[in-house]
Amino acid sequence: MSGLLYQLRDDFPDQLRLARANVLSNFATAQQYGVRGAPTVLIFHKGRLVKRWSVRIDVDELYAVLEGLLELPPPAPAS
Repeated sequence: MSGLLYQLRDDFPDQLRLARANVLSNFATAQQYGVRGAPTVLIFHKGRLVKRWSVRIDVDELYAVLEGLLELPPPAPAS
């Protein structure tokens, strides 16, 4: 899971805030969001939970959701 977080950080520089939480140390938060298995990925946009994956994370869908939510910069001009 850590590898995926690092990849997201590198692929979306300055566009995401990523956080990891240990469900045993943060039981109340895990319970608040219905986390029942690990790994679980929660995506929030403007303070609202918009998507979740539990245990089996579809990386292609994860990227598609992020690209749809983020205001991506225009492509660099061709040289």
